[in-house]
Amino acid sequence: MAEVPADTVTRESHFRDDLDVDSLLMVELSAAIEDQFNVDIADDEYSTIQTVGDLVDIIARAQA
Repeated sequence: MAEVPADTVTRESHFRDDLDVDSLLMVELSAAIEDQFNVDIADDEYSTIQTVGDLVDIIARAQA
């Protein structure tokens, strides 16, 4: 798992470049997010996620 201090993560933080999240970790993260937030996010939406802000926006839309 990527180990980055939480207080350094912003909406602009890039998963790959800033947080060292690779594709395998992103799959694990997606499963955890869907469980934690009780949402169903389409697989093709995950391919559009580049930043933390992108993810936050997708979760918000899924909960609407």
